[in-house]
Amino acid sequence: MVYTWYRHMSRCRFSLQLASGVLSHLSDYTGVSYLRDRLDLAAVPETRAEARPEEAPGGGWGMLKFREGALLYDHSASSVQHLDGIVAAVTKVRSSF
Repeated sequence: MVYTWYRHMSRCRFSLQLASGVLSHLSDYTGVSYLRDRLDLAAVPETRAEARPEEAPGGGWGMLKFREGALLYDHSASSVQHLDGIVAAVTKVRSSF
């Protein structure tokens, strides 16, 4: 699931599909299943960190925070370079798990 402002919901689809595909590919490649029931992505305005696991009480994880620009994609207005940046950000973070 992607968390963002309601007005940005239509711009989340690509990142969600990408994250799901990367997770599936990595599980197939390594033979190791993802350990959580779900992975949430959050598009956060003006954060300095490109992406990082959310710290939860007890050391839990499962939500990644991204700058809005590193997660949201508009197929009618975004450039190819922006698309490449989203792919790089999502795959880099996903492969670290």
